[in-house]
Amino acid sequence: MFEFEFTEEQRMLRDMAREFVNAEIKPIAQKIDEEEKYPRVDSQDCRSGILGASFPQEYGGGGFGELDIALCRRK
Repeated sequence: MFEFEFTEEQRMLRDMAREFVNAEIKPIAQKIDEEEKYPRVDSQDCRSGILGASFPQEYGGGGFGELDIALCRRK
């Protein structure tokens, strides 16, 4: 049987992404859907790398790997 565990960094990333969505996105999700407009993104959110997880760090993204990106997008 194959066993797999996330690294401590991956668990922290998952938790950080979940906290961001619960605090910043869920409260305004319905409004975003209805108006089809996206709010301005706070620079702190960008610095965490979550919003640009798939972009290289030299371009302001998170520079995360495929598994890390999947953790950010997990429901």
